[in-house]
Amino acid sequence: GTLGLEDAWLGNLVPVSDYITSEQMADIAASSLAETNWDGKQWGIPAYQIAFGVAYNKKMFADAGLDPENPYETWDEFIACCEALKKAGYTPLGFGLKDGWLPGWFAFYLAQQNLDSVNDLIACIRGDAKYTDPKYSQWLEMVKELVDKGYVNNDIQSLDFYQGQQLLENEQAAMTFHAHPYAVQLEKSMGSDTIGFARPPVYGKGKLANAIAAPCQIYTIPKSAKHKEGAAQFILFLHEEENLKLLYEKANALMPNKKFKSEWLTSNVDKNVSSWLKEYKNMCYQYYYPPMFEYEGLVPVVQKMFSENLSPADAAKELDAVFDKWREQNPEQLEAFKKWSVPE
Repeated sequence: GTLGLEDAWLGNLVPVSDYITSEQMADIAASSLAETNWDGKQWGIPAYQIAFGVAYNKKMFADAGLDPENPYETWDEFIACCEALKKAGYTPLGFGLKDGWLPGWFAFYLAQQNLDSVNDLIACIRGDAKYTDPKYSQWLEMVKELVDKGYVNNDIQSLDFYQGQQLLENEQAAMTFHAHPYAVQLEKSMGSDTIGFARPPVYGKGKLANAIAAPCQIYTIPKSAKHKEGAAQFILFLHEEENLKLLYEKANALMPNKKFKSEWLTSNVDKNVSSWLKEYKNMCYQYYYPPMFEYEGLVPVVQKMFSENLSPADAAKELDAVFDKWREQNPEQLEAFKKWSVPE
């Protein structure tokens, strides 16, 4: 996403599309290419893909009178699950906020749900819309609801992100946010009868309401590379079917490529993720905003929602102000965003 494109904007990369044709990229998912498609050129090629969801304890769900195989779909159903788990004596959600990783995860689980396309977010970033518009900021009300209803572990402020996730595997919380490869490891170590993996709950009305975050790490070609054609050929070599299969077998890595076959999958979590990728849109909110929005905006704002009872309306104003500050301080990157239109 933007972490890769920043090098393109600084002139440190050459377009991959100067060395790999559109026909050679035809098997790669368009949504994955979109993350680093800028100014009419392709700057990155997927190295592997990771999907994000909610890992949960099926036994706790069953004990709370919930269906562990069909936990929830909508936000209201998710809240009902949290309430049932709390009444059964379980901490519904295990989180850690101390190190600042969690706010970005909240954003890419929830913030895209009222958007119709990635270009809606890009428009807001470059100043064509205000973040205080509920289209962009309603997700903050969902976070506030979790705070107000006490569905999160009491020590969230003193735990790092991964310590919060460990509350699930230590059976001290019923749910947590996870990347699917780690959820696979939990399924293997704790059993498929204990660990499930669900999509984020849906509250929004946009075309991206059901979208899941399944972003890619990428390969790029440095401008300084002496063998650019060879680099391109190596990237294509890694996208050959036998190497996609080998990467999955050795590292549990999925690839957004039509050559990747669902019959290779060996875990329920991977099978669930594979079905999501076929049925729903893929959009990782975090891959499209400038990093400053996270470390000067999302991190302190969400932390204050938990520690200082910051309201969603005030939180939206603070996030809008961060975009204002970013535009003022980064005129060259702003010009890059003005050129950025993601293919639908």
